[in-house]
Amino acid sequence: MMGIPENHMREMGSSLQFEPISPAFAERYYCSLQLLRIKQPVFRTLAAPHYSTDLGVRHFREAREFYLHHCQIANIAPLDSGALTAQYRDAPTDGLDSILDGILLFFGDYKAVSQIIDERLPLSKLEDWSYSLLIQSGTLLAASNDPQCINLFVAAAKKAQSAIENYFAFHRAATFETKRTKNNSAALEYLDLGLQATKDAPATMHYMALALRYNLEALLHLSSQNSKSLSDLDKAEEAINAALESAPSNPNKELTSQIIRYSNQISINKAQLFMRSEAYNKADELLKHQLCRAKHYHSEYNAELYGSLSYNSYLTGQHEDALVYARKAFHLYHMIGAVSPLRSIRKITAASLDSLGNSAAASRLVALIDADPVGLEGIYG
Repeated sequence: MMGIPENHMREMGSSLQFEPISPAFAERYYCSLQLLRIKQPVFRTLAAPHYSTDLGVRHFREAREFYLHHCQIANIAPLDSGALTAQYRDAPTDGLDSILDGILLFFGDYKAVSQIIDERLPLSKLEDWSYSLLIQSGTLLAASNDPQCINLFVAAAKKAQSAIENYFAFHRAATFETKRTKNNSAALEYLDLGLQATKDAPATMHYMALALRYNLEALLHLSSQNSKSLSDLDKAEEAINAALESAPSNPNKELTSQIIRYSNQISINKAQLFMRSEAYNKADELLKHQLCRAKHYHSEYNAELYGSLSYNSYLTGQHEDALVYARKAFHLYHMIGAVSPLRSIRKITAASLDSLGNSAAASRLVALIDADPVGLEGIYG
């Protein structure tokens, strides 16, 4: 028997059958239905992001915006948080991680998932929770600025079945302390605990953890020591390169893809520091080099690189180049329904068009930034 959330989803899917929608909607719909039924999707790409296990414990407002915009297209009222909480508050603990994932993926409702977790915590023993549930619950509470997440991450580290799982748990705790509480000393303690566990791990895993540690340390030093942040990112780059070099002997393509994703992020962070110090040529060279390497291994994570190249080109007055890179980034982001990046790319595009003297096109594009969040009208409208 279907509950209210699934009935709502089916009504929404039916209403959208002949309407213009994001290319990502169908996959998110399918994956979410499977997850809410405590089944794993047969396939899942970047169009259905893993918001609930984000290593950066970010609050993805774009997930909710994506859902609300499609409710508007379907001309149906959004489902309120209470209906989701009522349906899933008594879900079995064994499948709760899947349900939380499904709720956030389709509805983008942090309020509902946080309430489900908050109600469950006083009645549960964390040692009875799986590593997956502890990580998801901790990540969701961290994204909602709830300090209870630390206990969940520490418990997850104890449940870890591998050194890298242990590191990922402590890394999330460190990220929360860095981003939310600004307690850098606590963050470093968690990073030390996580990295210690990887010393005897396979080389690829150790180097990947080391790269992530230096990348986060760069964020710790960013506000006061730009040169220290750059040094941290140099070390992160060296470590992630070592991870990539040791990965070919490992047949796990998912691992290689994961390393490339982290490598891209380190390069983008480093390029942003170059832009901050007006070393635009260095930023351009670094991003192009990383783009060539990412294309060789895996192409699905290239949108951010194109976006960064577009922004760097705009800053240096190369507005035509900025538009070329923006079009490539826009297409990739549109295909996966990445609302926030689409907005950023349109802003760069509008600014570039205005600088080139096409103020009419720029104004038209600015109007679409909020009116068309999923990019149905194309980059120029």
